Amino acid sequence: MSAELITVFSLGADATLLVFGAASLFVLLWQDYNRRSNLYFALCMSLFAAYGGTSMGWRIAQQANLEPEPTLYTVITFYVIGVVLLFNFVLTFAGLSPDFRHAERLLSLPLVLIFLGLLWSDYIYTDFEPLEGGSYHHAVTAWGVVWAFVGAGYMLAILWIVHRHTPSQVRDFAPPLLLITAGLIGFTLSHTLRESPYNAVMASLGIFLLGRVVINYQVFQPLRDLNHELEQRNEDLVTASRKKSQFLANMSHELRTPLNSIIGYTELFDQGIYGHLNETQLDRLQKITRNGRVLLALINDVLVLSRLEAGRFEMTPRTIDITALLDHYITEFRPSAQAKSLGLVRGYGKLPSVRADEEATRHILRNLIDNAIKFTDAGAVILRGHYDTNRHQVVITVADTGPGIDPNRHEKLFDVYLQAENIVVREHEGTGLGLAIAYRMAELNKGHLWFESVIGQGTTFYLALPAAEKLTKPQYVFEPTGRAKGPIILSIDDDHEALELLHDQLTSARYQAYGVINSDEGLKLAHDLKPALITLDVLMPDMDGWQVLEALRRDPVTREIPVLVISATDDAPRARAAGANEFIRKPADAQVLLNQIKALLDAARGRAETQELEQIKV
Repeated sequence: MSAELITVFSLGADATLLVFGAASLFVLLWQDYNRRSNLYFALCMSLFAAYGGTSMGWRIAQQANLEPEPTLYTVITFYVIGVVLLFNFVLTFAGLSPDFRHAERLLSLPLVLIFLGLLWSDYIYTDFEPLEGGSYHHAVTAWGVVWAFVGAGYMLAILWIVHRHTPSQVRDFAPPLLLITAGLIGFTLSHTLRESPYNAVMASLGIFLLGRVVINYQVFQPLRDLNHELEQRNEDLVTASRKKSQFLANMSHELRTPLNSIIGYTELFDQGIYGHLNETQLDRLQKITRNGRVLLALINDVLVLSRLEAGRFEMTPRTIDITALLDHYITEFRPSAQAKSLGLVRGYGKLPSVRADEEATRHILRNLIDNAIKFTDAGAVILRGHYDTNRHQVVITVADTGPGIDPNRHEKLFDVYLQAENIVVREHEGTGLGLAIAYRMAELNKGHLWFESVIGQGTTFYLALPAAEKLTKPQYVFEPTGRAKGPIILSIDDDHEALELLHDQLTSARYQAYGVINSDEGLKLAHDLKPALITLDVLMPDMDGWQVLEALRRDPVTREIPVLVISATDDAPRARAAGANEFIRKPADAQVLLNQIKALLDAARGRAETQELEQIKV
């Protein structure tokens, strides 16, 4: 091999050692710079990196006009101190007793000082002669040979001690340390190896393997141990949760049986089966019955939740006529709503069937409607629905005009027992589990439950369930053209030709016109778009215009939107009584229609400005 090629190869080996040492240093400090062993190792790696850097200078000492002796002695000094510190680190990492480590330092420190004294006094290397590659030839004195064997003996002794007295994982240090030892011996005894990059190559390989071992045990092994511990704890938590759910299920069942008897017998007393009771006795029995039913509802909810958490709630998907189910709950809950002077509004038409578990679907809807009525003191509860063509889901909405939900509680609303954290909610009877159960049931049905709420305006819950079949029903018949810049106007009419005529009339006046032939989609767009005005036909199948008008007027989001009823019937008085702003009979003259729309928009704008001024005054 030519001298120039040897020099290039040597420089590459030294540069590699510099990079490996620096990389190991930074990785260990990044992982945990407060750990003493990491600082110790980082110091060793910094010395080996310095050895690699100064050794590069030795390879080109002639070209850089460097004196051979100081350059070589500096290289050897970094190497020797680095080796001694490295072996001290191994003893520390191996966990040997402090007394043994102190004894080793008392031995190694004088040896290092004596060797460095001899080195810098020219007792180790001699006969420096320039070489063609750029470095120098040098010979090793008898003292140098002796100290090379002393150093090798020291290193092998440490390896033997580590091998005998430490865990097997520390024995992984043996191969890289042997490489470093072999590099030292070969460098000292062989003239040929001294002129080649042999020692730098052996040191680079040793440092690379050593860094790999240290990083494995200092970085990756702790992560593996932590992951194993987390897996074990997760298994323990799953087991504990399963046992808890089984316990709750068993206890709920055992409590429900006697409670049913208590409620049954108190009802019989209330009915006079066991004789006449005075007014006070009846009042007390009715309180027992009412509180017994609250307790029974809590037990039932706990039982359902325990089944869900234990994975024992079996879902049996089937095709459900969701329209009929909503109609059933409208009838069931209307007395409860009327008792509080609330409107229970049917804001949906014929909806597609859904594919879901019937028990779970009933549970979710009952809970949402019951909550809406329970927490609403004035206004109405509105049930709406539409088909989402993108996700092939039927979306049911339950909207109320209640106080709304505090934004600070939004993220935890579906958590178990949230009710206990809120005084307002505790004022009403309930278990605090309903929404948590409903959310889990919706997910198990491959659906989703979410909500929107505005303080002072109300809350709307959305339940999305998979449709039984994919439909291609359009969301709207037409939408605004690119040249339309005016206010948004939404038209709801089941007559396609009538909608097309309206579209032409509205776009000619530059209004942003939307048109739908389905009442469900009309209510959804009204809620989402908040148009400046709505035109509405009253003669429509499934859900007529009167029901749409009631839903619009009950919803806080849409109640202020002007509504222009356009119908072939002569129902102007009824339309105004139901909340319509104006009435036009079909077929509508284009100019009359546009004039009426402009008048309604101007009036709405005037009301908005007046309200804004009043708010400023307040």
